[in-house]
Amino acid sequence: MEKLTQKNITYIDRYNPPPGKTMEDVEQMAFGADYYFSSANAITQDGYILNVDSSGNRVAAIIYGPEKVYLVVGQNKVCKDAEAALKRNQDIAAPLNCKRLQRKTPCNHTGICVNCLSPERICRAYTLLQMAPTNHEITVVMIGEDLGY
Repeated sequence: MEKLTQKNITYIDRYNPPPGKTMEDVEQMAFGADYYFSSANAITQDGYILNVDSSGNRVAAIIYGPEKVYLVVGQNKVCKDAEAALKRNQDIAAPLNCKRLQRKTPCNHTGICVNCLSPERICRAYTLLQMAPTNHEITVVMIGEDLGY
């Protein structure tokens, strides 16, 4: 973010909304962005991209909205297949994200998914992409180190 600011590039940071804007406003603004940067919860060895969201804003922007999407993904998110990718989300990504967000969910306390019905559940909107949607460009940048969860 600091480097973008130094280059005088306008960027939208949902955790630091412009004056008078809410995080929800920023999430809506992302659909009109020229570029959208995100990550993936998992990528399979045969090229599928799995993402899971709470409100759906991130997965929606990845599959529909900005014409150019960049997913920056660490090597720790590579999984054998879609089943392993889903298991990775349940066993690693969701519990750690719930802990980071201080959600009142069973997985925040136990460290494992129990497919809860908690009002604070973050696993609500699942996407599994095989190819970028029509007229949409998704570039995956793989990083040879562990990044995120």
